[in-house]
Amino acid sequence: MSLGDYLAAIWRNWLIVLLLAAVGGGAAYVYSSSLPETFRSTTAALVTSDGGSTTSELVQGSNYIGNLVGTYVLLAKSEIVLEPVIRKLKLDTTPEQLAGTISASAPLDTLIVEIGVTSRSRTLARAIADETMRSLTNVVENQVSPTTENGTPAIRLTTIRGATEPRFPIAPNTRLDTLMGLAAGLILGIAFAVVRTLLWRTIRSAQDVARITTVPVVGEIVTTRSDKTLPGAILSDHLGIEAESIRSFAANLSFLGMGGGLRSFVVTSAAPQESKSSVASALALILAESGKNVLLVDADLRHPSLGGLTQLEPAVGLTNVLMGDVPLPTAAQRWAFDNLHVLTAGSIPPNPSQLLASDLMRNFITDASDIYELVIVDSAPLLSVTDAKWLANMTDGALLVTRYKRTSSRALRKVVESLDSSSVSVLGVVLTRLPRRVRSRYGDAHYGEVPAASPVPPATDGSRARGHSATAEQGTR
Repeated sequence: MSLGDYLAAIWRNWLIVLLLAAVGGGAAYVYSSSLPETFRSTTAALVTSDGGSTTSELVQGSNYIGNLVGTYVLLAKSEIVLEPVIRKLKLDTTPEQLAGTISASAPLDTLIVEIGVTSRSRTLARAIADETMRSLTNVVENQVSPTTENGTPAIRLTTIRGATEPRFPIAPNTRLDTLMGLAAGLILGIAFAVVRTLLWRTIRSAQDVARITTVPVVGEIVTTRSDKTLPGAILSDHLGIEAESIRSFAANLSFLGMGGGLRSFVVTSAAPQESKSSVASALALILAESGKNVLLVDADLRHPSLGGLTQLEPAVGLTNVLMGDVPLPTAAQRWAFDNLHVLTAGSIPPNPSQLLASDLMRNFITDASDIYELVIVDSAPLLSVTDAKWLANMTDGALLVTRYKRTSSRALRKVVESLDSSSVSVLGVVLTRLPRRVRSRYGDAHYGEVPAASPVPPATDGSRARGHSATAEQGTR
């Protein structure tokens, strides 16, 4: 993914990102506010040496003290120092527990010992710090330090900064904790947006398809009518943007069939409800409108939908022709144009895959291609069953239909890889349900005149047409 892809992923999931940031900041604020306040008081003492009258003696004494400072830092948290503090302040604790609230250190290259004490009481923090320094001074001067010739301690601790009562607590830092919670929530939200995009990324444009496969995008179908199916929108407004989208798609498809090589193909998708049947029927309408003799076949024997889309009689169809019960010319029904016939699924067999993979189906495709200029086969989704693979191998290839914001990138990649592994020719990818990009219709600008769809002829010679309008309630498989 490029930087633009990451930014786009964050933008598409901006609400989740902001929500997680707000939750993180809010949770951190509530947690921080519930913590008790902690105060810290510090004191410092300078370690000096009595004795030495010459420069050499003073230097030696300074080096000697420097070696002892680290020892005094450790001594500050020892039992011998802390027990007197507990007795003096009458603390209900042990030396080990008290040592956990005390820190002792010596700044680098100094002869200073610093003691810090943390407590929930600012007064107690100051008292413990002062008393610990006094106890340490007493232990060093009276128990640890050697004496001079005069009997005085050779090492002395002189307090240079007494403990003070802290004005503000050191913890909790509610503002900092809240900012850290916001940052953590924001990072989590961004990570979620990126992972979601990588795992559940949906197809939104031809560029998304190009990132997955080299298969060309041959059609981008814009939808503006939510109350009608795609073929219904074309039949009700043959100059509408839906019709022009399909015409552009049909023009691109014609280049694939230059030289008369494209006689039949399968229209399929990765998953159900991606408008493959609507695209197949709409394409058949536009190709028939241009004068081609077209047969549209419903080979989705598990969930047939062309009968509903075209409002044609579904009882007799493909399965009846394959079983030899009815000849193709009798079973095929005229729809919208004299040169457009639809073969519905017919009776649903108990073994659809076996029937579609048989020589009966292969012979049917061959015979139908001899009668019609173009045979369009609507098949089941590829990720559900393998029917489309068998059918694509019997025809000149497959068209993959993807639906805007519904088909995932993973699904499209998996389908293309599956077809490639089966040596199926993938003719192209069709994007459907794209949002409207222009407000005016081509027809408003009089961009060419296209004859209106002719009415369905009377039902004669086995043609059982019952109408040609299609409504949204009749499915968009």
